[in-house]
Amino acid sequence: MAWVCGAPRSSATFNQGIHNELLHSAEGIRTNGSMYRKGHELIALLKACTKLKDLRMGIERHADAARLGLLYNDPFVGSTLVDMYAKCGSLIKAQETFDGLPRRDIVCWTALMKGYTDSGCGERALECFVYMQEEGFFPNPFTFSCALKACGIIGDLDKGQEIHNEVERQGLLETDVFVGSNLVDMYARFGFLGTAQEIFNKLPIRNVVSWTVLIGGYADLGYGREAIQCFQKMQLEGISPTAATYVCVLKACGKLKHELKGLEVHAEIEKWGLLERELVLGSSLVDMYVKCGSLSRAQNVFEKLPVRNVVLWNALITGYAEQGLAKEALESVNLMRSGGIAPDSITFLNCLKACHISGDIDKGQEIHVEIERARFLETDITVVHALIDMYAKLGSLAKAKQVFDKVPSRNIVLWNTLIAGYAKHEQGHEALQCLEQMRLEGVLPNSITLVCSLKACRGVGAMLKGRELHSEIEQLGMCENLFVLSALVDMYAQNGLLTKAQQVFSMLPDKDVIAWTTLIAGYADYGHGEEALKALEEMLSDGISPNAITFMCSLKACGSLEAADKAEKLYEEVEKEGLLERDLFVGNTVVDMYGKCGLLSKAQSIFNKLPVRNVVVWNTLLAAYATNGCSEETFACYERMQAEGTPPNSGTFVSILRACGHVGASSRGQTIHAEIERLGLMERDVAVANGLVAMYVKCDFLTAAQRVFDKLLTRDIGSCNALMAGYAQRGDSKRVLSVFDRLIGEGVEPDLVTYYTVLNTCNRKHLSSECEMYYEVMSRDYGVAPTIKHLSCMVHTLGHAGQLDQALTMIGNTCEPSNFSPWHALLSACQSCGHSKLGQLVFQHTVYSNEQNDGIAFLSSIQDCHN
Repeated sequence: MAWVCGAPRSSATFNQGIHNELLHSAEGIRTNGSMYRKGHELIALLKACTKLKDLRMGIERHADAARLGLLYNDPFVGSTLVDMYAKCGSLIKAQETFDGLPRRDIVCWTALMKGYTDSGCGERALECFVYMQEEGFFPNPFTFSCALKACGIIGDLDKGQEIHNEVERQGLLETDVFVGSNLVDMYARFGFLGTAQEIFNKLPIRNVVSWTVLIGGYADLGYGREAIQCFQKMQLEGISPTAATYVCVLKACGKLKHELKGLEVHAEIEKWGLLERELVLGSSLVDMYVKCGSLSRAQNVFEKLPVRNVVLWNALITGYAEQGLAKEALESVNLMRSGGIAPDSITFLNCLKACHISGDIDKGQEIHVEIERARFLETDITVVHALIDMYAKLGSLAKAKQVFDKVPSRNIVLWNTLIAGYAKHEQGHEALQCLEQMRLEGVLPNSITLVCSLKACRGVGAMLKGRELHSEIEQLGMCENLFVLSALVDMYAQNGLLTKAQQVFSMLPDKDVIAWTTLIAGYADYGHGEEALKALEEMLSDGISPNAITFMCSLKACGSLEAADKAEKLYEEVEKEGLLERDLFVGNTVVDMYGKCGLLSKAQSIFNKLPVRNVVVWNTLLAAYATNGCSEETFACYERMQAEGTPPNSGTFVSILRACGHVGASSRGQTIHAEIERLGLMERDVAVANGLVAMYVKCDFLTAAQRVFDKLLTRDIGSCNALMAGYAQRGDSKRVLSVFDRLIGEGVEPDLVTYYTVLNTCNRKHLSSECEMYYEVMSRDYGVAPTIKHLSCMVHTLGHAGQLDQALTMIGNTCEPSNFSPWHALLSACQSCGHSKLGQLVFQHTVYSNEQNDGIAFLSSIQDCHN
């Protein structure tokens, strides 16, 4: 029976031969128990059971050993039984057998430890290591190797270093290559590659195992070049690689996208005929080629392999998914199924990723059903997470919540995925509700939770909650976390709290381009162009290079300031970086910026350079021409856009209608109106509806403007203001006030423009009592604070009604003496009423207002004069 102890082979015929011999031996046991007299035959059979992973036969041999008393007479039988159970994956039986042994030697302890480490139960293995020494057994090299592996599994560096010291003390590093290899492996797992390399250099003999461990450590941690260099040194020392070595090198080639080296390694593997014998190499080659972007070579390797298991299929499917080829990934899954191979958790993870990439929610739901049928939602939390993530990213948050609610024990990862989904899709209130529920369930937020929650606060303007989170961040000591502080800066900046944003920004330990860009964007979005450009200069002086978004925000700031000189310098940098050709958003921003600076020929020139012109870029150019009053150029641009086959959208029509109104092109406006009606935009888009009303008003087609206004399903303040302005221009105060009453009746909130139109109308018709009433109502009932324009209008109305004392009191109560407009209105009233002395004093104030006069004393002198 010497064949039982020989080297294992992967041939099915060989395995069948072992199985037949086991059956023959078992029959002999039943007829002649004496053949177990020395126990070595039983040990050989148990080792064969281990090779075949035949647990049933192993249990039968265990019964024979117990019946014949061999567990008491031969300690090696007990050790072999423990080893057999452990390697067959039955750790409970291994522990039970171990506990029942009358005598336990170091071999038995090591067998149990190895079983636990091989199964990833590092803590149990280290417990065995401690108990073994308490029972008086001294570890041997194999025991130390298991303990070091266990430390690497559970991440216990302190215990690992303690064992390392003991290994050094006993001199095992110089005498035992296995202990040395496991030390290298442990430090590599912890990411201490320098220490791993030092230990490796001390090894008296470096075999293929120790080399492979070092190469694998470098490859796993992303040091692909070092992994390949180790591989080359190993070969120079005359050591032949194993399949495991090639797997590590192929991983390094994939991470480096070093296809040329990958081809060399592939050729070696083919030369030694390993691809037919070692299936793992096939999946590693497929994975390497996919990561290098060479999908045709990956497919070619895949098709040549004689056996395709789920691991190999997953390598191909993963490759397609990672390259964004969702259709190919899902088709491969269907082919795998047709070959009789059932998907596993990795397959489903990639299917869900492919559905997210393609945006195919229907396919995602089909996969969901299949995952439930295969019961993965009950057994694999990574699949549950991927399913929730897929639904959340595709905006199907109700489905994401349904899956989430079925999970009995929800960890921080699942909570973060759901909160992030709500925040991304602008459902900030729901995200914050999740945060509160998470706290109630005893799950503490981490930095990712806080970042997503701050994003939710930003989206819904929940600044009170945002400030609470800010306080919590300070209490948790996260004020040095770049991602959390950047999210705080973003939240404050995007809600206009720029002083707070600047304060938090100044606390950042490392200000990267994202943090700088967030601050610049906040300043640019809220009209603080000078501060935005100042922040850009500071960023550049800190040696931080702008990205595309930085350029876009800075160009926007230049546009708001009409700072053409600074814009030109920025544009030169944009061209130097090649962003105009690569990034359509940057190109669009440059066109917009030049349009806002009034440099229309420059805007047109940049537009002509863009390699791709979509409807957004066309609309930007149209808006530039329309805003600057260049109606003919706007019409020409629109005709060119149509000729190039770009369909218009609501933004296009808003600009064309503005151009029509500017030159009174009512006929063209009516044509555009018909197109808008055909597309159904008037019912769906408020901006287009408002643009139509404003166009007819400017063309003095008030009947048509009123018809459009009456047809609107939803009337907002924009359309109301436009129609009221039209009637006010005609002096039709009755219709102005009628529209105003209608908007109040429909629950539309009036704004500053609305009230100025109403007050101005009352002023022109000398309706002083109505003017006073509207002036009082605007702030009292609607919270609209009057501006200088409103005050001037009111003063003008009162003055012309002869109520100069009331007008003067109003100015004294609400206006600084240096504001000219109300004084001009009072001066005009003094002239109409013939109050020359008061008029003279008012005139003197308006002339000499720049002098350092005491405003209160001046008002007092005027009031004395008037009295």
